[in-house]
Amino acid sequence: MKQQLHSLDAPVEDGRIRVENFEFMKSQPPRIFKWLRIDANDNCNLKCTYCRIPRSSSLIDPVELETFLREKVVSVESLQFGCGMEPTVDSRLADVMQMAASTPAQPTVRFVVQTNGTKLHKHDHQKMAAAGLTRLSVSIDSLNEDVHAFQRGGSSVKQIIANLEEFRDHCPDVEIQFICVVTKASIGCCEDLAEFAVSLGATRVAFREMMHVANDAITDPAKVAPLIVPPGEFEAMTRSVQARFLDQGTHFEFLPINQLHQTRFEMRKHVFPENKHGTWQRKQLEMPPADNFLRSANKPYLIPLDNDSENDVLDGKQFFVLRGAMKSGLNWVERLLNLHPEISCAGEFHWQNLTAPFIKNIDRSKLLSDKTGLRHEMWMRLDRMMKECIVLANHPNATWVGDRTPVHISPSVVMGSKIINLVRDGRDVLVSRMHQFFSSENSYPQLMHQKENSRRKASFRNNPQFFLNHPEELLGCLDCVREFGKSWATAIVANGQVTRELDDDRCLKIHYETIHRDTESARTILYDFLGVDPSLAGPLARTTQAGFEQETPNQFLRKGAVGDWKNYMTPAAKQAFNEVAGEALIEAGYVKSLDW
Repeated sequence: MKQQLHSLDAPVEDGRIRVENFEFMKSQPPRIFKWLRIDANDNCNLKCTYCRIPRSSSLIDPVELETFLREKVVSVESLQFGCGMEPTVDSRLADVMQMAASTPAQPTVRFVVQTNGTKLHKHDHQKMAAAGLTRLSVSIDSLNEDVHAFQRGGSSVKQIIANLEEFRDHCPDVEIQFICVVTKASIGCCEDLAEFAVSLGATRVAFREMMHVANDAITDPAKVAPLIVPPGEFEAMTRSVQARFLDQGTHFEFLPINQLHQTRFEMRKHVFPENKHGTWQRKQLEMPPADNFLRSANKPYLIPLDNDSENDVLDGKQFFVLRGAMKSGLNWVERLLNLHPEISCAGEFHWQNLTAPFIKNIDRSKLLSDKTGLRHEMWMRLDRMMKECIVLANHPNATWVGDRTPVHISPSVVMGSKIINLVRDGRDVLVSRMHQFFSSENSYPQLMHQKENSRRKASFRNNPQFFLNHPEELLGCLDCVREFGKSWATAIVANGQVTRELDDDRCLKIHYETIHRDTESARTILYDFLGVDPSLAGPLARTTQAGFEQETPNQFLRKGAVGDWKNYMTPAAKQAFNEVAGEALIEAGYVKSLDW
């Protein structure tokens, strides 16, 4: 019988079992896992130039692992063998997979093996398939032997290709995907690798720009530095591969350095345990000098809480919030703010999920009504908790620390904070949200279940240029137009009501279009609002300038344009948008009447 889930433990988004944390994991109560990644061995047969993971010869005892999976696992959606280490160096792999499939860890969605592919021929493919394997994920950077051997020391492209072709013959129903680290050395080989993936029938290929961690004890800086991709080259490669291999049956994903950092940061927030001690390990990420990622190159994501410190973490800190409707450019303004050494802005906190029920509870509580001053004291304590979280999530040396969340200004603003209210044309917001809607996995299921939306999403995923080629399709779902238009209009009206009651020194309303037209002048306005010297800010770079040279329709950072709605707006979509957001469009000053 399956163990009962501990009442206080929510499902684990991303659980990881390794030699170093196995004892800690065994001490935990039974859990539901959405992802469970297992490294039963602690070694790898390759020495990748950019790999910074320490290794050992240690193994997890299969009997102990089976006991854990039976006693500590309630259910698993996705199970993966290989998560940093190489699972195929372990001769027990197929047997351990079959053992796992006989426990509550048998996955309900997908069963993955992540491998470098060099020792795949050492294992029984049919036994792996019988265990329920659904996906083979292979790390391969190039088909050029010299390039691949330099980046992934000890590998053989010839052996990997032979192994994959043999595996495909033995397990035709198991999907194959490639994960490719793109460096200055391998970027010229990406098209050949894409062509091989298509010919093999790979379902997905992910090209990821190489990351580098400064002062790392494992990697050799002298070897890693020449592999950093120069600015603009990854984007050029993306355009070239997309142009050649659209509609070839293989889905290509491109993760430039800025997006890769954000993606990995989002994943880290859900990892359990965070390391063998269950706490964050902070690393400083080194970036090419001409680039800035989503926050900035020289600011870590998270600082540890020093429990021994006698200093108040709020000392010397001033607070601000960055607010606006979803897809209004908040990430861009956050990056601009973070170019200044005295400012650090992080997101998304979504305090409204905490403050809204808190307000409701206060209003309903007779105790809080009867006890004079108690209501205020509780608010003060909640406010302090939010401020402490904001401080801990931002750069320790920043004076101004902020919260960037795409939500209404009230009731989720910390006391005394300054407010930056970002406003963008709702029609451009609509276009941006529709692209995000068709790119994401599970957003708005009630809308995605519509037959036409399912068709549009499939077409868009197979061909990221689909809406560019068929612009009338993007806003074809009028229910979506109304849903997203209403969301934007609600934010415009609600934030407008709040900002009209505040003094100019407390609240700054700024338009996306103003920043786009003259970014240097606009960011000076932002810095002046917070009272910092604009001359101390770093220069604009590729990810902080207005817009992008090349549109990437299926990426989070898509285009960053003004007036893009004109390319997609149909008469029917215009009417639907006006029904729910026309008056707000007038209030925001973008049109003078509904006849636009």
